[in-house]
Amino acid sequence: MNTKFVRSLLVVASLTISSSALASTIVHNVSSVGPTDCSEPHGLWTNQYFGSPSCDKNYFDLSGTLTENGTTAVLSATAKNVDNLVATINITFGNRSTTFPKSKTGGGPVVADWRYYGSVTSGSIIIDGMIFTVTPANDYALQIGTGANDKSGDFGGSVWLDPKKDGVTFPHWDINMNLTPVPLPAAAWLFLSGLVGLGIVRRRRRAQIAG
Repeated sequence: MNTKFVRSLLVVASLTISSSALASTIVHNVSSVGPTDCSEPHGLWTNQYFGSPSCDKNYFDLSGTLTENGTTAVLSATAKNVDNLVATINITFGNRSTTFPKSKTGGGPVVADWRYYGSVTSGSIIIDGMIFTVTPANDYALQIGTGANDKSGDFGGSVWLDPKKDGVTFPHWDINMNLTPVPLPAAAWLFLSGLVGLGIVRRRRRAQIAG
């Protein structure tokens, strides 16, 4: 067999493996609206933990990334409130499903691209040195899809959590985020180039045999 042809096959096989891995991974940039006051859409909401009735302190703007990979999703983000208090968020979600986890009554139809993550496999929110571990506060932990940002109705996601600190569980917190998918890296284009290259090699080989 032609050595160049074998090399081309190996290159394309390698790129196919890389592309398959990329295809199963979706990276989103995370953003949110606000906070300006208690009525605005928000990223992280900490219920009334950081002050009541002055609830502004409990509304945090949000930025970071959300990476979906197979049956898991990882949220890595920071959030800041009006007092410049910073929250560091690292949560891994599991049990991905495209089926609504309970009977949907009165909530409208489920949009086709929605997916749900039913569990938190690990995670914490650290604010001002305080570590809050988190568990789902709903029938699922995370929803993603068109209109899934519960506060803006944009393409994005929403999270409902029960935070716990020093053995005490507090009233639920939530996270609402707009999501912007990050384009596939250059490896995907390399994969396509490899396929084109293989086609050229095959055509040349056929031409040599015919000649």
